[in-house]
Amino acid sequence: MVGNDGDDQTAILPLDQAGSAMPVNMNSVNLRAFDSVENGRANRAKAGLFPAEVEALQAVPDAVRCGRVLELGVGTGRLVSTLADPAETYLGVDYAAQAIQEAQRAFPDVTFRRMDARDMPDLAVDAFDFAVFSYNGLDYVDHEGRCQALAEIARVLRPGGYFLFSFHNRDFRDLDRTLEPRQIPLWERVLFFWLAGARRRRDALRDELAKGCRATSDYAILNDSGMNYALLTYYSDLAAQTALLARMGLGVEAAYAIDGRRIDPGEVFEDDYMVHVLCRKS
Repeated sequence: MVGNDGDDQTAILPLDQAGSAMPVNMNSVNLRAFDSVENGRANRAKAGLFPAEVEALQAVPDAVRCGRVLELGVGTGRLVSTLADPAETYLGVDYAAQAIQEAQRAFPDVTFRRMDARDMPDLAVDAFDFAVFSYNGLDYVDHEGRCQALAEIARVLRPGGYFLFSFHNRDFRDLDRTLEPRQIPLWERVLFFWLAGARRRRDALRDELAKGCRATSDYAILNDSGMNYALLTYYSDLAAQTALLARMGLGVEAAYAIDGRRIDPGEVFEDDYMVHVLCRKS
């Protein structure tokens, strides 16, 4: 695993039982959550496609979708059938062992490998026609890791190859709501006494992860509602992501709201918490 992005504000310093500080970074926190049994098949495998994904996939030329496909952050297999069935070759990768195990059980005839998108030396230059990193999976490494992953994706894509991914939208007008925990009603605490303990554990974890939150002009690291506030999440905007992609040789072909509407990459988009972006390697 790589370290944080070099800014001391990204460090998280939880306390162990003895009260001593243990340095933990964003990458380690998120891998711990994603590699847990709790993040098993019920969380992701049964989810359908977002309308934005349907629209974006229709915009990808058939020769590309039916070529050599790389799915990053495959999770437990939400998109496997959609991407693998028409492909000449398909490889699904994830850095969480639990996810790969679940995906392999669900799709025994498909090729999966445990691999970190930030460093994929076993994959050759120009090896793929199409790469997909869905469900905001790129948002769970720090900024340095994001740059490394995008550089690796650009490296393994052939010239003219396509890349589809999604990210958390910092410009979302209701973003503050996702940062506030749901209040557990009194009747729930009385009927299910263990929920009070769960809330205390959640609040303690949020206090820990708050030390890793930060903001810059291009992105923010936030502790949102993902996996019951167990994650640190990278939020950015369309303009910043377009500029970052361009530095990697990936030009934005189209951007989509969750419901499939096309977004002007030059506009400030506030309607959804997630944006899908379709890129093409120059």
